[in-house]
Amino acid sequence: MPHQMLTESDWDRNVGTQAFPVSFLHEYAVRLLWDSLHSKNRVTVKTIDGNMSDNLMDGVDRVIIPDSMQPIGGCIPDLALLDKDLRPVRIIEVIVNSPPTGDKMDKLERLKQRGVEVVLIPVRSEEELKALVPPPFEGQQPNWAYEWTPTVFEQMGIINIPRQRQIRTGQLGADSKIEELIHALIQCQPETRRKLVKVMQEMDSLESRYPLSPKNPKRMITTANGSDS
Repeated sequence: MPHQMLTESDWDRNVGTQAFPVSFLHEYAVRLLWDSLHSKNRVTVKTIDGNMSDNLMDGVDRVIIPDSMQPIGGCIPDLALLDKDLRPVRIIEVIVNSPPTGDKMDKLERLKQRGVEVVLIPVRSEEELKALVPPPFEGQQPNWAYEWTPTVFEQMGIINIPRQRQIRTGQLGADSKIEELIHALIQCQPETRRKLVKVMQEMDSLESRYPLSPKNPKRMITTANGSDS
């Protein structure tokens, strides 16, 4: 089974108000998306229908988190993506239970009719939250792959010997550093090893693996593994 970082009760914890409850899972998903949309990377997500979206930042100049003082067409979506004239290009709704119905759905339909793209993103579990953050090098090659161009011999299926030697040299260098670390761990005092174990355990925390940027709005709501600060 996949390693669960938080319990269901942690994810379900209300970080909103009694009148307008919102789960910790929902808030963390919105914050992760906000950070992604403020990066320089292409942002695509799996939508409620199971398909991958186009780049969410196409035609977008600003990303905001609307509230009752700044609704979008009478609706308060989780995120609103605006163009350079501050007109909405698309809005994002994070779905932790079921898709919008009733009056909320009517408002979303009216936004669609006015040319605003409505993106529904399912985040109903920890695994779907993790999927919002693609693993390193997903859909791209590591940096060293851009340092060379395939030769005619490679295109013919003939191995590039110098290139293979370069990769092997890098592997041997990395192996050597790991061996040095292992030797140091064997030789060091138990107290030092315990410090390393503690650091490694903390690296598996929610904040370590899926951190929020310091500029993230309402960041304090989603820190300390769901504990209010």
